[in-house]
Amino acid sequence: MKLRNLMCATMIACAFASCSNDDVIGNGPDAKGDASLTIDLGVKSTKAVIAAETETAVNDINIFLLEQETNTVINRVYLTSGIKSEYTYTFDNLEVGQKLYCVGFANFGKEMTTVPANEVISVSDNIGGTNLPMHGLSTDVTIAAGENETTLTLVRDLARVELVGLTLDMSQQGSENAFTAGTFKFDFISASVNLAPKNSTVTFAKRGSNSERSYAVGNDFVGGLAAGTWVWDNHQNSEQISSYIKSDASEDFAVYTIGETAAAVAVTKPESIVFYVLPNEAIKGESYTNANPTAFTLNGKMVVENAIRNGETISNTYNSYYNIEIGKTGTIEGQDAGAGILPNKNYKISLAVAGIGGGEDGNRPVLKVKTVVSDWDEVSQTTPVK
Repeated sequence: MKLRNLMCATMIACAFASCSNDDVIGNGPDAKGDASLTIDLGVKSTKAVIAAETETAVNDINIFLLEQETNTVINRVYLTSGIKSEYTYTFDNLEVGQKLYCVGFANFGKEMTTVPANEVISVSDNIGGTNLPMHGLSTDVTIAAGENETTLTLVRDLARVELVGLTLDMSQQGSENAFTAGTFKFDFISASVNLAPKNSTVTFAKRGSNSERSYAVGNDFVGGLAAGTWVWDNHQNSEQISSYIKSDASEDFAVYTIGETAAAVAVTKPESIVFYVLPNEAIKGESYTNANPTAFTLNGKMVVENAIRNGETISNTYNSYYNIEIGKTGTIEGQDAGAGILPNKNYKISLAVAGIGGGEDGNRPVLKVKTVVSDWDEVSQTTPVK
């Protein structure tokens, strides 16, 4: 289904009534063209359709129509209702031969009277997943007689992090300082995101290339662990956010006995563990570097019975933490390993617990991780954690 919004009727309604939620600025009183341009609106994703109360929701959008060479705005509209699957919007009164393109800014919650160069995004406004800020550009179009069409594809300005798999697998502990015998029991307590940027200044992409899109994070970080209990390269969360931790108080132990258990044992966890985070990109030189990488933290209860390591028998219970850098640790599919967290990426993390972990003071034990990045743009990350 396609919707056609007739500009003339809308302009008259906006001029003489206050009942409309859409603010439209026309070509001006001298506009005499009889061509039109219909914009097909979509969200960048493998199978995304615009739908309310979802990750593809477009609750409001500013659309600007610009000349290609001068970037002059010749028309704009601010829409706050009726934006759904297969949505189209039509600009009328265009002249044949005009060379145009569109830019769009969705879910910023305000009308924009000029094309913004950048905006500050706060994670506290967007971690619910149904009002994700997005922006995008259309393809170029030269207006021909009659009806014309172009596509405006929106890219989310946040990323999605999801724990899709969790197992107990002591076969992945490696050879260094390894256990050679024993029974290991693991119970999921929580999964959390830590050192996630609190705010980001997004510089929007410009016509011709997306290379100018960038995200600058500040010095304030948020996460699922209280300030002072998580340290990563001497940086701390500035505050705790409950939406960045998913917990399960019930006990359901996965059990693995070295020499007896033949395969990885699934660990019971909440069905949905999803977090929405601001981009936190690494700097690319000879290798990727990031002084403040965002971490994914697994917390669990590990019971060790009659385990042997380096000739010592260990029987103990641990409150274990396993920490990984999102987009770096373990096997990465869908982006360069170490690139950090990029916009519009879906980081699908699979963890295999392969050790007793570390304490909550920020030790960095090894965790077997696989991350797959999907579109959204999908990234997979797989690694064992020890």
